[in-house]
Amino acid sequence: MVATVIAFNYYQGSAHVYSGVTVAVIVALALLAEVIEFVAGMGGAKKAGASFLGAIAAVIGAILGAIVGTMLVPVPIIGTLLGSCFGAGLGTLSVEKLKGKTFKDSLKGGLGASKGQLFGVVSKLTIGFIIWIIIAVGLFV
Repeated sequence: MVATVIAFNYYQGSAHVYSGVTVAVIVALALLAEVIEFVAGMGGAKKAGASFLGAIAAVIGAILGAIVGTMLVPVPIIGTLLGSCFGAGLGTLSVEKLKGKTFKDSLKGGLGASKGQLFGVVSKLTIGFIIWIIIAVGLFV
């Protein structure tokens, strides 16, 4: 959405549809959404007692899980959401178990990563909806 607004404004020449402030707010919100999603899985894992490597595994697992989930569950948003949450949890669980933690403690870290990732994705979707509203309203103002 952000790239489309920027491109649309650029190709309008001097008759920009969106003000510079509006574009800046949209860009800032999009960056905030990315940071929240990126950090949420790590934060959930760390809060649940996972190590730094377990938290990193949450991020890598979320990315890989989102890709796999999108392919395995071809329902828009649902497959990606399930895949990223499952991937974050599985990544953290695997690393924590390899580091010698009990299955119960590893599972606790994995569940924390999954919950954090879910929070991050829902936050990103919410911010994306806010951006969409700003774009839609901006067309008529």
